[in-house]
Amino acid sequence: MDNNVDLSVKAGDVPLEVSCYGTSLMIKYAREKGLVERVLDGVIVAPSILENPMEWTDWLTWTQVARQLEIALGGRSKVLISVAEEILRSEVGNFFLFFLRIAPLSVIVHKIGENVEKYSNKNLKVKARLLKDGELEILWIPNEPARYSNQMYDFNYGWTLATLRLKGMQDVIIEDIRCVSNEGKPYSHYKVTWTPRPNIFRRIVDVFNFRVRDQKSIIQHMEENHQSLQKQYSEILALNNTIEASRNFYRHLMENIGEGVIWLDTEGRITYTNAVFCKWLGREAGEFEGRHVWDFMSKKYSSVYYGNRLQKSREQNGQPLTEEYSYITSEKKERIGDTTIISLLNERQQPGFLVSVRDVTEKRRMQQKLEATENRYRSLYENSPAIIIGFDHSGKFMYANRAMEEQSGYTEAELKEMHFGQLVAPGADFNAQRLMDRLTEEARLQEVHFKTKNNEWKSIALNSYPLFDDSGSFIGVAGIGVDVTETKRLNEQVVRSQRMELLGQMAGGLAHDFKNILTSINGRSQFILEEAEIAKAHRNAQIIYQATIRARDLIDKLGTFSRGDMGGSELFDVNTVVSEVADLAIPIVDKGTTVNLVLDTKPLVVKGDPGKLHQCILNLCMNSRDAIGKKEGSITITTESTNALALIKVADTGGGISPDIIEKIFDPFFSTKTKGKGTGLGLSVVYGIVRSHQGNIVVDSRPGEGATFAIELPLAAGEQHDIAALKGSSMSTNGLVMVVDDDNLVREYVAEMLQKKGYATIEFANSEDTLRWFEGERAKSVSYAVLDIILPDIDGVELADKIRLRRPDIRLLFMTGYIAVNIRRPAEGEIVLSKPVDGPMLLNAFNRLSEKRG
Repeated sequence: MDNNVDLSVKAGDVPLEVSCYGTSLMIKYAREKGLVERVLDGVIVAPSILENPMEWTDWLTWTQVARQLEIALGGRSKVLISVAEEILRSEVGNFFLFFLRIAPLSVIVHKIGENVEKYSNKNLKVKARLLKDGELEILWIPNEPARYSNQMYDFNYGWTLATLRLKGMQDVIIEDIRCVSNEGKPYSHYKVTWTPRPNIFRRIVDVFNFRVRDQKSIIQHMEENHQSLQKQYSEILALNNTIEASRNFYRHLMENIGEGVIWLDTEGRITYTNAVFCKWLGREAGEFEGRHVWDFMSKKYSSVYYGNRLQKSREQNGQPLTEEYSYITSEKKERIGDTTIISLLNERQQPGFLVSVRDVTEKRRMQQKLEATENRYRSLYENSPAIIIGFDHSGKFMYANRAMEEQSGYTEAELKEMHFGQLVAPGADFNAQRLMDRLTEEARLQEVHFKTKNNEWKSIALNSYPLFDDSGSFIGVAGIGVDVTETKRLNEQVVRSQRMELLGQMAGGLAHDFKNILTSINGRSQFILEEAEIAKAHRNAQIIYQATIRARDLIDKLGTFSRGDMGGSELFDVNTVVSEVADLAIPIVDKGTTVNLVLDTKPLVVKGDPGKLHQCILNLCMNSRDAIGKKEGSITITTESTNALALIKVADTGGGISPDIIEKIFDPFFSTKTKGKGTGLGLSVVYGIVRSHQGNIVVDSRPGEGATFAIELPLAAGEQHDIAALKGSSMSTNGLVMVVDDDNLVREYVAEMLQKKGYATIEFANSEDTLRWFEGERAKSVSYAVLDIILPDIDGVELADKIRLRRPDIRLLFMTGYIAVNIRRPAEGEIVLSKPVDGPMLLNAFNRLSEKRG
């Protein structure tokens, strides 16, 4: 067997099979040598057990004691042989020595195996056979060879050698025939030899003095006494063990229970504290003795209160009283203890209180944090402006926060009785089961339209994600959503505004080109009217002329829509325009419809074209009249100022505008009127007029609740209003006129018209040729210039600036079919003719130029 036996196995993991008789003798020997601390170092079994010859221990502990004794004695090989021999010589009593001396060797050999197994080592069987006088054979057979160590071998070897020598044998030699510890054999085989006693007379004397009967009697007496002693010891030990075990149990329980334990006398003074309570409060046990327990408790309650709690515990007749109290540590910190008080008698039958304190400080702090976290998230859940909902795997609501209640109009209790699909728009791309199938893999963001309790449609951007239980099973869907109804409406207005702006640019380009064509047709039809002698030709020219007038009106509307044809610009009071519109609207509405006027008390001065605004508001009133129809209703026109803006509202009690068409109402050519009842340019023109005044128009309408159109215009506070009237007069002088237009037909018509009135003309198709010609002495010869604002190179306004640098006194007249937003406009006071231009318009403008020069 390996000499380095693994001694790390804990006591109790192996059976108690080795008598402590050997350990007691070794410990006694070590104590006499001053080595006891080294021998017992690290030994788990208590010394009180190992030093009691009546006790039993495990082979590992026995071997550990023997091995550490070897080491303490220098670690010499076979040192335990001499130790065992020395111990036996010093410890054997006179009676035992007498027995060894006189007992026949055959009796000793017969009893040795039984006694070893019964009183020494339960793992070991010993068989001895006397071969002849002077020769003995001994077999040491362990049941488990692994539990028979080198130390046991050496100790038993020395013990056997000492026993034979005490017997009086001379020249004893023990020969190892086979060794279980060194050779790994299942047993050890020893051959013992000694020198036989030759004196036969001595042997006869010994037999005579100690008869066989007496030998057996002595041996039986020794065995019976040993057995009786063992039994008495076991009974005493069992009784002591019961008492001590009970004490040890409760002592161990109190010291290791994991809770603070204190005993109080009837006055509440501390008589005992366990280690846990001391450690918990960071104090020594002596600090507690004789003091009231409430000296170490929070001052939140008085000593009278704590005393009353003890009295209540006494009245409960052994029933525990459990409450939470705060205790003060040595560092003046508070610890929370779940305290149980019970009135009991102590082990000396004295009344008092057993108090157990379980530290719940961290638990309470964690609970407080959890409660704070829960309250924080509950507050977020309840007060979040975002919609928070959850529904199970079938789509039925599980919870809904306050935002969902406000948005839907349903209470959470009502929603819990509903399926989510009951709120979703029938035509929406939403399928609860399909969504859940997708959500088992990942979250999804989608837009959902749902109907409120008031039958209103709302849109929410819903971020939905799966819910799982503790086992990881899918149980439903949670969603966080934001109401995007108004955002969508604003986005749609932005898109509509962008679309309107694009259409306006297209309309402006169309108006410009179309007016050039109309100018030529209009002018030529006038020439035909003046010169035609045949009535039928005159009639045809008249029809052409009227058609051009109608086409011009239509193009004017397109120009207004495109925000490029604002007309005159002046300061005016919005209240005055609104009052005039109301006067016009009252006679044309049905009798069942009333027109209400609510004007701001102060003037709302804006800058723009009052005629266009007049047309805009009247158009809205006519639409309101059509919306009310033959039913009773009202049209209310209001003005007010807010944030440097003039606000005009036209509200009616008509049928409202359905959501599917409200985003299209400002589109050109869109109309809900029957064919032949209008061009569909009404609200698009209104939109263009408002935008040309740097304003904004919005509509708020729901089916069955009427409609309100709100116009916002910037106030023009502090500007002066020039109201000088323009009077017409005939032109008394002629002169040279520069006609600049990139359209050949328009340029030729204007030139021919002026020539008929006695003016000389020179024509240019672009600004570059005009400036090249307009140099030196030629500039002095020009009296007038007719300039188209939109030219292929530089625009007409910039061309006018360059002309005036050379001739500041030249009289300028501008023409245009359309002025885009990014095109520079002529200065205020300049004369601008809107194409198509006819003869009277052109001559009147020249008359005004003459008056301005004069």
